[in-house]
Amino acid sequence: MKYLILLFLVTPLAAADFCILGDVVRLRSKPSLQGEVLREYYHGTSFDSAVAQGPEITIGGQTGRWLNVSRRFCAISCSEQAGYIFSPFVTSCNEANEKLRARLLNPALPLSERVAYRIISISMNGDSGATRLLPGGKSSHTGDEYILSMCDSGCIHLQIVWSEKNAEKNGDHGRLIVNYTASMNYRQPKWTKRFTCEYSGVRTDEHEGLELIPANGDPNCRAKIR
Repeated sequence: MKYLILLFLVTPLAAADFCILGDVVRLRSKPSLQGEVLREYYHGTSFDSAVAQGPEITIGGQTGRWLNVSRRFCAISCSEQAGYIFSPFVTSCNEANEKLRARLLNPALPLSERVAYRIISISMNGDSGATRLLPGGKSSHTGDEYILSMCDSGCIHLQIVWSEKNAEKNGDHGRLIVNYTASMNYRQPKWTKRFTCEYSGVRTDEHEGLELIPANGDPNCRAKIR
């Protein structure tokens, strides 16, 4: 009986890939809300393993079990990240990506709600710049591993102030106004550009990726989204 109890308390999930379902999901030092917050993850972050521990519990109206998760992240060097996440915020990567894609392409939702917490990237002069859109019209790449790894060899430093324009007609949830400040400071000559773009929605590009739909033909305004 002792061994049966141990099997119940520590159960490996089925072999698969595991991804975050949600935004600002907290990784804790122990399986409890009192555990120290080690990191915050965004929709789509993947893990190498996830092992359910303990009985089902209900937190904030959601029922699940704590997962002992781990992942190896490599940029300039590699690091191991491990801790505990509540299971309703972890699912298969396929499901997480499908749900995010459906949300981004859903015209019934205001554009600002769809793109909040997402990474957008632009390309200028062959160099890429990317940042994450945060609620309240801000952006940040601080602590974002995807951007850090992409910019190891140097890239455009991108800052964004964004807002939603009022709807112009019935059924239009409004447009996204983005003020970009893009600067190149890792090689000569250094430069800074400031420009404003207006977007009306999200569409699928020629590679089945997602991008914002620009309201004009400015090539600087082409922005991929994930």
